[in-house]
Amino acid sequence: MKNPESILVSIVICTYNRSKLLDICLRSLQGQTIDKNLFEVLVIDNNSTDDTAEVARLFREVFPHFHLIKEPKQGLSHARNRGWQEAKGEYVAYIDDDAKAHHNWVSEMLRFTRDHPEIEVFGGPYYSYSMEPLPEWFPEEYGTYYLGDIERLVEIPGECLNGTNMAYKKNLLAHYNGFNHDLGMRGTQLGYGEETELLKQMHEDGIAIFYCPNMKVDHLVAQYKISLLWLLRSAYYSGFSWGKMQKTSGLVKGFLRIPYRAIRGTALFFTLGKTPFRRRVYYSYRDFFGSCGLLRAMIDWDPNKTRKPKKA
Repeated sequence: MKNPESILVSIVICTYNRSKLLDICLRSLQGQTIDKNLFEVLVIDNNSTDDTAEVARLFREVFPHFHLIKEPKQGLSHARNRGWQEAKGEYVAYIDDDAKAHHNWVSEMLRFTRDHPEIEVFGGPYYSYSMEPLPEWFPEEYGTYYLGDIERLVEIPGECLNGTNMAYKKNLLAHYNGFNHDLGMRGTQLGYGEETELLKQMHEDGIAIFYCPNMKVDHLVAQYKISLLWLLRSAYYSGFSWGKMQKTSGLVKGFLRIPYRAIRGTALFFTLGKTPFRRRVYYSYRDFFGSCGLLRAMIDWDPNKTRKPKKA
């Protein structure tokens, strides 16, 4: 076994009560076509009550550098921050516990760092997969994020990277104090945006953020997501999380946006006549639900609550 100082990348998997999916994720890392001494695997258990710990321990013999770490503060941002704080690698890569890395995920990651040592933040695409056939009405593009086949800058704010497939230099995460604890999932409570806020701040500070198309993962469309109600609820919390990132009230515009989105959605609904009904409802009213979530965030806005300051 090599000295821990030789570890190039720390792979962080944050998990909460999804041991079966964690097993699939870890098996995909087991199949990486690269020397396993070059990376470490950190499973951050965020208060799981299932057999997550037992599943994780089965992989101790598989990976030369493996750590199971308990994070008692509930929330994905807490778990992600614990990950980079415990990491020994120069780079910290995140993959969701319900994702599967392609066999060359780590090798492509390290190839990118060799070719672009000046780039401190980068990530790749993810492609949806499901345990069961998806119904005809389900949006075909849902669960996939793809920006093409060319390595290039990410054009923020129109584009972004996703937490299921991203990597940072550890010292950069330390400089920004990591992810905002006020954003993101918290147990089973929906929440988004912690990586988006961080990347937006980095972009505003002039840090280049790159897209690496060959660094691929597959991301699960779980059965509970195959529901119109869940999709619209997710749109609501996306809007809510976006509103929390904006840190502004803007209540008048927020209230005016609601009827506008409702009218626009209804008009769109009648132009999508050949689209399956539930998909048509989703396409037509997701922006309306997102605007409702945004308005709620504006109502809840606290001007005294700001993003954690960067370290000096």
